[in-house]
Amino acid sequence: MTQVATNESRRTRVVALWRHEGRLLARQAPLFAGAIVMPLIVMVFLRPTFRVALASRGYPNATGAEQAVPGVAVMFSFFMVGLVALAFLREHGFGTWDRLRASPAAPWEVIVGKLGPLAVVAALQQALLFGVGVVGAGLEISGSAIALMLVAAALVSSVLGMGVAVMALCSTQQQVALVQTVGTMLFAGLGGAFSPASLTPEFARVIGPFVPSYWAMRGYRAVILDGAGVLDVLGSVLALFGFAALFSIIAVRRFRSEEPRPSWW
Repeated sequence: MTQVATNESRRTRVVALWRHEGRLLARQAPLFAGAIVMPLIVMVFLRPTFRVALASRGYPNATGAEQAVPGVAVMFSFFMVGLVALAFLREHGFGTWDRLRASPAAPWEVIVGKLGPLAVVAALQQALLFGVGVVGAGLEISGSAIALMLVAAALVSSVLGMGVAVMALCSTQQQVALVQTVGTMLFAGLGGAFSPASLTPEFARVIGPFVPSYWAMRGYRAVILDGAGVLDVLGSVLALFGFAALFSIIAVRRFRSEEPRPSWW
């Protein structure tokens, strides 16, 4: 009975934290709307260029959406890294972090409570971008929808893991913003979000496998262009979950809940 009561208390605390974080995120709705509108604008302008690039790589019937949609989905997913880190730094800025530490919630419960709503937002971002791509940009997915969802889920997990690692390593909003901006553009370039992988510079093809965006684009392209199924994208999915685990280990080893953080400057 005691163990059951303990588990119930943990669930109650995590759900309470989810609700609290969800209310805070709801106040930032315009920011999340921008995370959807901006990639759609980029998608419109990149699609014609990608149509030519894909045709030159042996896909004569491609519309360009096959590269544009997953490309912007992967690139803008990494903007969530900053939002994850700021969800924690915000508590320091508001002076409520010590209150969280003094609560009955264990550190892992606080982290799960913070990440739950953000995971929903990240998943919705992927779903909306692909949905708009199919309806409005002529995207045709030749492979398994389940395989596509597995790649998306693994990508979200790696983004959240990276966000927690950045939170553990950075102590100010400016540091987070720098890492988010530079990291997003670098990962997009190395991962092949800006162009088909075969057209990226030689150094990018060498370094690419060491960043999660490479595996996300590889999985997405395999499903969309080559008709891949679940087994075909298993390597990409496992690699993305591996990055999530690696980032989590970095966060655990570096994070100190008692460490003061100036948060804003």
